Amino acid sequence: MHQRFQIRDALRNQSLASCALSFRREHNLSSLHSGISSSDEITSNTTPTVTTSTLNGIAMSVNDVIQVVDTTNANAVVGTYVVVAGDLTGGVWSGTTKSITLSALAGGDHALAVRLSDAAGNVGSAGVTNTITIDAAGPTLASAYPAAAGTGVATSTSIILTFSENIYANGGTVTIQAGTVSTFVMTLGAGTSTGSFSTGAGSWTIAGNKLIIDPSGSFANSTTYNVDIAATALKDVAGNAYAGVTSTNTANLYFATGTTADTTAPGTQVSTLAFSSDTGSS
Repeated sequence: MHQRFQIRDALRNQSLASCALSFRREHNLSSLHSGISSSDEITSNTTPTVTTSTLNGIAMSVNDVIQVVDTTNANAVVGTYVVVAGDLTGGVWSGTTKSITLSALAGGDHALAVRLSDAAGNVGSAGVTNTITIDAAGPTLASAYPAAAGTGVATSTSIILTFSENIYANGGTVTIQAGTVSTFVMTLGAGTSTGSFSTGAGSWTIAGNKLIIDPSGSFANSTTYNVDIAATALKDVAGNAYAGVTSTNTANLYFATGTTADTTAPGTQVSTLAFSSDTGSS
């Protein structure tokens, strides 16, 4: 996307040539985008770097300032670059792009644009060219089934953990312990949405904001289980990690299965019956 603007030279008081600038997020710097996609304009980085492109041939002067403004915040200037002599050849920009690291942005959407100002403070117009979303908050656990501290849970139940936003596997482990024994262990491979347990029988699936753990009906009766989730197991679309939970947390996840139902018939067989008050003739 492009924006066109004119600014006036403070000394000559005449219009500079109309020029075009485009603006884009700099996605190819991995340290600036740790989320699921490199093109969704969502990041957990509150001070991202942006790149003004197609600068080649634009008339500028030393000490002109390339400004990045946040149009969602009264055109607050959130990033600047002061033009130096080495940037110019014959009074025009000699490169093609310039990367600018922004000051800290609050969470939410920011419609950003670029503009040019001169040393006297004359400012050119700016048009909105890109919107980025800052998401620096990790997902939280909204609900759990079975509920924490639940009792009488069926041995065939699946564990369903619902989070505050969509979640993604991040490479960490989830462990279900019976006492100190890790009965079921699974690694949530980064970039995957389903897999099998590495210890014990069962599978796991991520669907939207839910993590579904299915131990294939192999919970034991009358047993208390703790669910431990590593802080590296899950993240949101922006790359923020779920804090995790362990059996030592005050808000730990645990539940107890029910006792075995008695479905066995008595083993003693009565072989004969005698009538003690037969009133017949034989």
